[in-house]
Amino acid sequence: MGSPLRGRAIDIRVRRGDQVAQGDTLCVIESPELGEAQAEFLQRRIAREAAAPAAELAKSLWDRARLLHEQSQGSR
Repeated sequence: MGSPLRGRAIDIRVRRGDQVAQGDTLCVIESPELGEAQAEFLQRRIAREAAAPAAELAKSLWDRARLLHEQSQGSR
């Protein structure tokens, strides 16, 4: 079984027969593809977080306009 990303092990921290626990670092991988993917993920997360207040405001304005429209239809 292979890795979905290309890279190379630059630091192997355990050897065959070593006892390891969940969460232990087994090795350190250097991968330009992984670095690019992480940077893209962070950029998208920042963009989403920055857009959240504008989206919430737009939803609030839409709800208010819909309510006013419904109220004006009933008063005719």
